[in-house]
Amino acid sequence: KRPLFWLGVFLLFFFLIGKIPVWSPDEGRFGEIAREMWESKDLIVPHFNYVAHFEKPVLAFILAALSIGVWGVNSLGVRFPIILSAIFGIFLTHVFTRRFFDRNKADLAAMVLSTSVGYFLLGRYGMIDMVMTLFLSITLFCLAAAVILQNGRYYLGAYFFMGLAFITKGLIGIVLPALIFLIYLVWTKNLGEIRRARLGWGLLIIGFLFIPWGIAISIREPEFSYVFI
Repeated sequence: KRPLFWLGVFLLFFFLIGKIPVWSPDEGRFGEIAREMWESKDLIVPHFNYVAHFEKPVLAFILAALSIGVWGVNSLGVRFPIILSAIFGIFLTHVFTRRFFDRNKADLAAMVLSTSVGYFLLGRYGMIDMVMTLFLSITLFCLAAAVILQNGRYYLGAYFFMGLAFITKGLIGIVLPALIFLIYLVWTKNLGEIRRARLGWGLLIIGFLFIPWGIAISIREPEFSYVFI
């Protein structure tokens, strides 16, 4: 039954994906930025209609541009990394739930997530949100594992994926998981856990991921910092 479920997940997200045209302004903008990035081979400064685009960071556009290089300038090329992000998110939900609960709950969690309307729609169309959702989910899984297992190394993983979320969609990639985690610690009366969270390492890891690109784009486009921040 489980192989059939995973086959169903792949069919659910890939069914006619190359036949359905770009359907929204957001998807069209995302796809055009990725297309121009692949055309110019410029992985530092995103462009929309050949004008520098500073509203979002660069990672999701890079993934889509590389996908276009493989699949061509079409809806599959734009959507392929988004679909993979959605499927991988379902898989990781199953892995995490099975690790800390049991296999039946893991099957149920994966089934609920894969058939949730919002998740399904975001996972089939070329927009940044599903890539960020994947990174935020892994971040929260790592934070939960750090507390449950009392293993501080999971905090390092959480900071790494926070950094990836940050260079995917901006500051929300840090603020949202941090706020969720803080509320959880307050609710469980476990604020002392913050001392084990290796916040200094967190700043270093996130900075290591973001600062090189931030410096590179600021050198080429001095107005980036003002617009982005």
